[in-house]
Amino acid sequence: MKERHRLALLLHLVNIFSYADRTNMGIVLLEFSDALTQEQTGRILAAFFWGYLLTQIPAGYYWTPRVGGKTVLACGVFVWTVADLSTIWTAKVFWKMPVFWYLSRIGLGLGEGVSFPCQHALAAQWYPRDEKARLVSVVAAGADVGLLSSIVAAPFLISYFGRWEWVFGLFGFLNIIWLFAWRRWGADGPECSTTIDDAERAYILSERQG
Repeated sequence: MKERHRLALLLHLVNIFSYADRTNMGIVLLEFSDALTQEQTGRILAAFFWGYLLTQIPAGYYWTPRVGGKTVLACGVFVWTVADLSTIWTAKVFWKMPVFWYLSRIGLGLGEGVSFPCQHALAAQWYPRDEKARLVSVVAAGADVGLLSSIVAAPFLISYFGRWEWVFGLFGFLNIIWLFAWRRWGADGPECSTTIDDAERAYILSERQG
């Protein structure tokens, strides 16, 4: 597999996990319908977007140009994975205190907010002109796949195991696996990659400069 295609696949996967993680809460909250009011439920779900809003512009304007898309995206995935997994503890210990639910969701949004700015920066460095539309489409399609994955997987996990914790645990585990793969194959550009061959590097650079 060409390295630019591998990178697009990894970004496709991170979009799957991102959209699944943000959708899972809406399904799991049904298990707490007797403990939380509709107003509290709405605020918990909305809290995600406060975090999401806060990191998008800084990620695109400041962090990615200075640090690089690989590092910023890895930090984002790490933050949202910790926030997502913390929901298990929040729901078990502080289920009567919605403020902790809000904090978990804000943390999820803070991490996910950096994703698209990083992906656009990486696309500019990695995708040749004649492949850019196709690769961007493949990456973006991960969002829809992630949404559908959550809708199918979350109810199944709750029903099969009888415990909603499996929803956050499974997707958190997948995020961690992704981080290891990203550490191995992710790169800010073909110049930085240690796994790309010379021919592909030269091709991408010639297309980028042309």
